[in-house]
Order: sequence, then C-alpha cells, then structure tokens
Amino acid sequence: MRPEEKLMADLNAIAQKYGSQAEKHSIWKVFKKGLHHNIQQPLLASAALKASFDAYAEERDDETLQIAFLEAVVRATGNVAGQLLAKEFRADVKVDADDDKISLFRIAKTETVESIAAELAIDPEFVEDLAEDDFDDLIEEISRKVGRGLGSEFGFDKAVQHVLSLLKKLLNLPVDIKA
Repeated sequence: MRPEEKLMADLNAIAQKYGSQAEKHSIWKVFKKGLHHNIQQPLLASAALKASFDAYAEERDDETLQIAFLEAVVRATGNVAGQLLAKEFRADVKVDADDDKISLFRIAKTETVESIAAELAIDPEFVEDLAEDDFDDLIEEISRKVGRGLGSEFGFDKAVQHVLSLLKKLLNLPVDIKA
C-alpha cells in the first residue's frame, strides 16, 4: 500500500469514529432524555461561541478560525453537559458554557477537545455542513457529535457501572452509589 493510500484509509477511519456508526455510544443515549436539547440552549446563548462563529463565518476558508470555532463548541458542550449532570445532584450548580469547572472533559484525556474538533474538521459529510450551515444548525450538529466522541472516549458501550464510576469521579460523589 502506498503511503498516501494508507493516509487516506487512516483519515477515513478517523472520520467514521464520530460518524453515524458511533451513535449507539453517544452520551446522549446514556443519560436522561432531553439532555442534548437542554445543552443546546446555553450554547446558543453564549456570546463567546457566537463571536467565534461570526469570525469563522467571515472567512470560512480560514482553517485556524474553523478549528477555533469547533474547539470552542466542543469544549462548551462538555462544560454544559457536566454542569447539567451535576445539577441533578447539587442545586447550586450554575449553567455557563464558558465555565469548565465541572466539564465532562475534566475526566477525559487532555487532548480530547482537540481530537474531536480535528476529527470533525476532516469528516467529509460534516465539512459540507460546516461550509453552509448557520450558527444554530452547527451548534446542534457539533454538540451531537461531541456526545458520540465522549461516549466513545468514556467507553459507554460498556457496562453501566463504568458510566457511574466516571460520573462519581466528575461529581466527587461517594463511591458507594450503585446502579
């Protein structure tokens, strides 16, 4: 196999990792119904995300702006998801897309935000949407794909006990909580 054929095969495999085949591993499937919808509202209301999109929309061919926008949405999705989950256990949790104190990315590998954003940037189907869709549509699509990426990262295709152990770690809850 020639080096460029190997590279294309690798890139195609990466693009598929967060594609529709990964839907069954999405964190949105594991948690209570409506979590993904509830995440979209704070993301759509974020002035920082809107500013990042506006900068990207001005120069859609600028890969640096594209990656910055994707990383901002990926990071904010993890932030809000963690906050909404924590809110189930602690009423004092505020939902703020820019606050990463209770982000799901705190229990993921350090490069997960960048990895998900980079993989979205080379997903052939998503790249078409990225070039044409508006802010609201992209927020919905990116945040849905973040759920797939995090679900795969956390091994949500595994036992529920694994999911609970990750949540306990995130929320600093007692270890005796059972499924």
